[in-house]
Amino acid sequence: YLETAKMPIVLKADGLALGKGVLICNTLEEAKAGVKEIMEDKKFGTAGNTMVIEEFMTGREVSVLSFVDGKTIKIMSSAQDHKRAKDGDQGLNTGGMGNFSPSPFYTKEVDEFCKKYIYQATVDAMAAEGRPFTGVIFFGLMLTADGPRVLEYNARFGDPEAQVVLPRMKNDIIDVFEACIDGTLDQIDLQFEDNAAVCVVLASDGYPKSYEKGKLITGLENFEGKDGYYVFHAGTKLTDEGIVTNGGRVLGVTAKGSNLKEARANAYKATEWISFENKYMRHDIGKAIDEVIIENAFVEMFRLLAENFDDVLESVLMSVEEALSTDGSADKLKRIEKEIYNLETRRKKLTDMILDDKITKEAYDEKYEDLCRKLAKAESEKQMFSDSVITQNAIIKRMQEIRSQLTNADVMEQFDRIVFESIVEKIIVGETYEDGTVDPYKLTFVLKGMDNWCNELLLLI
Repeated sequence: YLETAKMPIVLKADGLALGKGVLICNTLEEAKAGVKEIMEDKKFGTAGNTMVIEEFMTGREVSVLSFVDGKTIKIMSSAQDHKRAKDGDQGLNTGGMGNFSPSPFYTKEVDEFCKKYIYQATVDAMAAEGRPFTGVIFFGLMLTADGPRVLEYNARFGDPEAQVVLPRMKNDIIDVFEACIDGTLDQIDLQFEDNAAVCVVLASDGYPKSYEKGKLITGLENFEGKDGYYVFHAGTKLTDEGIVTNGGRVLGVTAKGSNLKEARANAYKATEWISFENKYMRHDIGKAIDEVIIENAFVEMFRLLAENFDDVLESVLMSVEEALSTDGSADKLKRIEKEIYNLETRRKKLTDMILDDKITKEAYDEKYEDLCRKLAKAESEKQMFSDSVITQNAIIKRMQEIRSQLTNADVMEQFDRIVFESIVEKIIVGETYEDGTVDPYKLTFVLKGMDNWCNELLLLI
């Protein structure tokens, strides 16, 4: 099967492997080696006695937990996990190194799609097969270019998903449990706080491979009396000496905040309250929070560009004013016009000379052709520069208008950085004449590129 399969491909141990029985193989050689690891070398023990081969999908992974009473399903808040052991999503797969909730990528549109085609459909199908489900269903989703897809189901709370979802739930969890058991979940109004939570896992260095246990943990008392801060025990053990490490993932440090950035800052601050000898954690939990700020900047830009597509070529940035040196361009235009005047004067004098027989026909033809060539070039440059001066002023004015409509400081900062640094500094600055003014040919090329750029942006909307 693998010989003809499309790579990358996913190999998954079919039994229980604590969330770690998955190998992503980029080549056929890796896939064959993966089969040997799972089925012959028993990397995941008896869980690998049977193996599943799955299509490799790309997109953002989102977790959605739900309560089910056999016929009714109530969705909890979304969350987003970080499976890899090291920063930058490097290293081996783990049970989860951190999480945040809600996921900014789980939009209203995604929620509506999943409720229509995934959540209730799953519950109804299980009931139709004579196996109605009561309890918690964890939906592991991937938001692909073709829409949301189900990666996996789990009949349990996720770890560390539960650590960021449940602290935000307003309902008494016992009331919800009893409604699931009694089949009255439809009577529960499941509510969550309008805030965010981030969990950072403190692990033993070396996890998920080999690591030492029995390291004394200090600082747990720092969480006492601090509202919105939690420390969940995972791989710990109570001894006469105190609480010590007893696993790969040791503690889950969770904090709430009014938004994801604040919750992340609070969570990382709280990780400093705890110490143990081989403490390890990822330092980029919630990196998608920064990514969504950039994406929102582009979305805002796309929206504004779409609303004003007739003027889309006039969209760059107000900072371009200094970079393009409008005054310098105008001065350059005056010099070109003066050059044209001088060339036209010389051509008129040359004509007078041939009429007065002060120059031979051969010399006249040669000089006249040379003057006409220089004049045509100057006229073309004048036209180009005139258009450039007019266009750059229009661009600056339009971009000032667009930027003035941006209200979010993060969006504004990303907008300035992306557009100014990427387009202005790298493309325009440095492509100037010795006097510091912009090369009109280069400017025209840039403007044409901007036109293409804006068209591409519009296609992404």
